[in-house]
Amino acid sequence: MGWGRVQAICDFVHRHIVFGYEYAGATKTAWDVFNEATGVCRDYAHLAVTFCRCMNIPARYCTGYLGDIGMPPPYGPMDFSAEPSVPRHPEPWLLPSTADGLCRR
Repeated sequence: MGWGRVQAICDFVHRHIVFGYEYAGATKTAWDVFNEATGVCRDYAHLAVTFCRCMNIPARYCTGYLGDIGMPPPYGPMDFSAEPSVPRHPEPWLLPSTADGLCRR
């Protein structure tokens, strides 16, 4: 599959998008994210998954919540998280960290 291609896609997405909650939008497409170059974690994930699939690299979009593990009290509310996931041998799927560490090994 070529981890180098996946890393190049993630590096591009990480450099191309400016993160900000004010850029979130429920109807935002990968095309919008690419053209506007702004977004939140789901937009990073959406664009990375789209590019991987365009390169015939299997990829999936994963969602969850960022918990308070390792955080000192008082604990704040959990935050929504989205990440791209791609298969990588020998691990069945690689789950990168959030947008600030998109696809980092």
